[in-house]
This record gives sequence, C-alpha cells and structure tokens, in this order.
Amino acid sequence: MPPRMIIRRGLALLIDWLIVAVVTTMLLYPLVRDHTEQIRYGNAGIFSKSCQTIKTAPIELVDFIKDQRPTRAAACRTKLWFLFDNGITATLFYDKTHMKYDNVTITTGKRISVPINAIGIPINPVHPQGFLVLAFLIIGSAFYLTKWQGYTPGKALLGIRVVHKTRHQALKREFWRFAPFMPVLLFDLLPYSVIQALFSNTLLIISIALVFFALSLWFYILPLFRWNGKMRHDQIAGTEVVRS
Repeated sequence: MPPRMIIRRGLALLIDWLIVAVVTTMLLYPLVRDHTEQIRYGNAGIFSKSCQTIKTAPIELVDFIKDQRPTRAAACRTKLWFLFDNGITATLFYDKTHMKYDNVTITTGKRISVPINAIGIPINPVHPQGFLVLAFLIIGSAFYLTKWQGYTPGKALLGIRVVHKTRHQALKREFWRFAPFMPVLLFDLLPYSVIQALFSNTLLIISIALVFFALSLWFYILPLFRWNGKMRHDQIAGTEVVRS
C-alpha cells in the first residue's frame, strides 16, 4: 500500500471523526448541561482540566480504596473542547512506596479516579458519547458513501473514495471497520460503579486487553503486511478505496 494512501485514509477518518465528535457534543449538550451527575460526555474530544487539592476526602470517596489511606487527593473539573462542562472527577493517590536502586530513589504508587458531585460524594454518571460517535460513524459514513458516490466529508477533502455497489455493502464495510472498538465503547453506557466492579478483576482487565489487541492486530495491522489492495473491512464487504 502506498504510504501516501495510508496517510490519506487516516486523515480522512480523523476528519470524519472530528465532525461526528462535534455533532454528538451539540446533541448531548442539552442533556449534560446542569446534569453532570447523571450523564457526561465521553472520550470524544479534547479536554481541559482545572484541579485543586482536596484537604479532607469524604469517607464515601475513601471507601473506594478500602483499607488504604490516601496520600493525596485532587478534584478536577473538566471541560470538553475547553467550553462544555463535564463535571468533577476526584483522583486518590495511595499505596505510595519508595525503592532505592544504587543511589537513585524511585517512588511508585497507585491512583484511582472517581466522578464526584459538587460536595465530593461519588456518583454514577453514564458516558454515551463514545458509543454515539461509533454509531454515527457507521451509519453516517454508509449514508454518505451511498449518496455521495463513495465519498465521506473526510474522503472528499483527501481525494479518495470507496468503490461499492449497494447500500448494504457500504453499511457492512463501515460496521466491520469499527468492529474491534464496539465491546470497549459499550462500557461507556454502563454506570461508573458497574465499570469499577468489573475492572477490579485483574484477570478480566488482562483478558479484555488481549482480545482487543488480537482483534486490532488482525483487523488493522496484518493486512498491511499481506497487502492485496484492501484492508480487512474492505475484504469482508467486497469494497475498495481508490483515488478520485
């Protein structure tokens, strides 16, 4: 695959993602505004943080680290795209240890981040934006590919298009293009307490990471080494990306 084509396809996807991220932000804004205890934006944009130290962490917050005592706690208010309030998240630092190798002292420790309300009590908001971005990319890209003769906004700007025959073929292509990300983004629809309980299991975390890595390797990396002009999702859907 020509390096320029790889870059073009990557940049086209980035442009499409940015457009969808902005659109979903606008759609979620009426729901998130003044309701960050129930719903927040997901990891679909650029965030800014404003942090301050918590002198005395509420017992409800300290309970997250059980028998450990926090060495430091901070509360950070985040804003998506530097404008849209996304609530407050507390970070607890604990289990701090010092190890000395030769004449160098290395400090290690653990930390946990928990969404909180204005008085520091842990809350359980959902983060649907990641899932919405994925759904919009799949359905929206398939729509544009059908209506714009194989173009999405990003592909049109980069001078490439998808060769396909039917709308079903276009939808199939976009579905399989993002398939490895679906299980990960589904977690955004769960309350934080459920996610915390699931990920407290180290074996589960390792298993999910390995599955995601294997799927990503098979979908996105191996086709580049065994190149036949198509990525994995193009092979499955019977489509092809060409210069316009």
